[in-house]
Amino acid sequence: MEITFRKATADDAAEVVSYLRAFAAFNKIEDEFTATEESVRTWMFERGAAEAVFEQVDGVDVGVVVYSPRFNPLDGTPGLDLACVYVDEEHRNHGLGRRLFAEAARIAEERGYGWVEWRSLDWNTRTSGLYYVLGAEQLNGWTLFHLANGQLKELAHRE
Repeated sequence: MEITFRKATADDAAEVVSYLRAFAAFNKIEDEFTATEESVRTWMFERGAAEAVFEQVDGVDVGVVVYSPRFNPLDGTPGLDLACVYVDEEHRNHGLGRRLFAEAARIAEERGYGWVEWRSLDWNTRTSGLYYVLGAEQLNGWTLFHLANGQLKELAHRE
């Protein structure tokens, strides 16, 4: 079994959307999924808001990590924010998820970034176990807040 990685290109927009949809389904948040091939092509590949790397087994894509840079104001360094890490169900339990995280860490290190972060839903204890095995720490005391849609527009136009 040969495991390789390849950087996604604009030609991969449909495949990225497919993985993002599978990620949303796995996390039981399909009702929140609205990404389209056009939005991915525009924001990831034309405007550079995020990047993706596919994991391949014997030349076939079996997983993806989607990430973007983020700046930490506490230590003054950039890092990678992992928006999506997903391995096809039939390829799980073979260390491929761990390898995707390792690839993200390699990318961060190559760029001189100081850290990698991601979020996980509270119910997902199985993947949380993997995160601890990787050496990750849960940031207790921090709560993720999200502002979008109508609330975002309302705040943007508030005086």
